[in-house]
Amino acid sequence: MIRSCQQLKTNVQINMNNWNNYFLFIIIVGLSSCDNYSHNKNDDKKYLQCFFEKVDCLDSLSKIEIDTIIDNRDRKRYPVISIGNQVWFGKNLDYATPTSFYYRNDSSRASYGRLYYYKETESACPEGWRIPTDVDFYELIDYLGGPFLASKSLRSINYWDDDSNGTNKSNFCALPTGNKWGNNYAEHGELAVFWCTNKIAFYFTKEDFIYVQSKYDDDIAFCIRCIKDN
Repeated sequence: MIRSCQQLKTNVQINMNNWNNYFLFIIIVGLSSCDNYSHNKNDDKKYLQCFFEKVDCLDSLSKIEIDTIIDNRDRKRYPVISIGNQVWFGKNLDYATPTSFYYRNDSSRASYGRLYYYKETESACPEGWRIPTDVDFYELIDYLGGPFLASKSLRSINYWDDDSNGTNKSNFCALPTGNKWGNNYAEHGELAVFWCTNKIAFYFTKEDFIYVQSKYDDDIAFCIRCIKDN
């Protein structure tokens, strides 16, 4: 399970003579969320620190310029990253459509984003953003050096089974969310699968493979990673 920002901070020994230099977090029972910072543009830095610590991506935070946007539909904030000529969300979409859901309907997995059936993908991203095409993903993979290097660079540095974590040098933070096929949840910890247009999906595996599959049934649910609409 992904640790909360608060839990991550409990092991930090704070020098009380310089306590103003630290963010102090209160441990709250129940689900904690970085979306506490979603309504104030001045909280961008705090939000980004919270989010990237929560998914253990903070080590690469300074390597690429990162901005944020707010989805006006539910006021949730997303990190935005530039990779080559593309601009992507820095985490999976978490907008509640009528049929979307968390893995095993467990809200404690909110940091992984929601799972979506294809029928809702074209209208799921906020205005100015869209689901990617397969060409978008091919461009991303090519820019990062091909499938093997791209898989390493795109995948998060934690939560993959068998110590098969990525390096997340791209700040894409692909988490192994898993999926749902019919009534069965599967492959949490093993796969990050993202919808594209035309019922195509890109798979990022713990073995550093990237593969593409298409022509899915209507009862299959994957994640969405929004890309900026040019």
